[in-house]
Amino acid sequence: MVASRLACELKGGWGMILKRLLPVGAVLILSLIGCGGGSSDPTSNPNNWSIERAATPGQTLNGIAGDILLGDSEYAFGNSGMVLKREHAEWTVTGPEGTANLEDVTRPSPSAMWVVGSGGTILFYNGAAWSGQPSGTDVTLRGVSGLAAGGTGIGTGITELKYAWAVGDRGTILHYNNASWSRQASPAAEDLYSISADDLTADRTGTHAWAV
Repeated sequence: MVASRLACELKGGWGMILKRLLPVGAVLILSLIGCGGGSSDPTSNPNNWSIERAATPGQTLNGIAGDILLGDSEYAFGNSGMVLKREHAEWTVTGPEGTANLEDVTRPSPSAMWVVGSGGTILFYNGAAWSGQPSGTDVTLRGVSGLAAGGTGIGTGITELKYAWAVGDRGTILHYNNASWSRQASPAAEDLYSISADDLTADRTGTHAWAV
């Protein structure tokens, strides 16, 4: 089982989604909400789990991302370009976005969300619409981590700087420099499955990132 930390839910509690891949490839989405009771720790009550979307045979979800500023706004992504959106405690299918298997997602701000997947697919969501970004590779990208600085979302008139790194098969490492993606030298030949970038320096180049 894989759990992903999501947005702060109502009343200051923490919301989480648990993804479980069933033997037939179906998907079960569960939610863990620790609101109320004077505790922000959802694990304090083991009975807080509930089913938000029943398993659907033939559907596999691989990644999920929330928005800590918008609260009740989460997205889940899966095989064959599947995209689901959660609003007002309801999950609806909004995709597919293409045909690629979507493997991972990062959302550093309301106006910056990247999704990566098979065939070198990189999708970008600016808070209003989806678009594809050329990756320069056809390998499967399995992990992505993004950072954003400046601006406070759509319609502010303040330029937001956006940076991201993606990793994938055969040691592939890509970097987005607020304009385009390019390959970075990789010391690994093995497939890479996940990456985490922690912060931005004054020149917006980043300080540390780890890939596995």
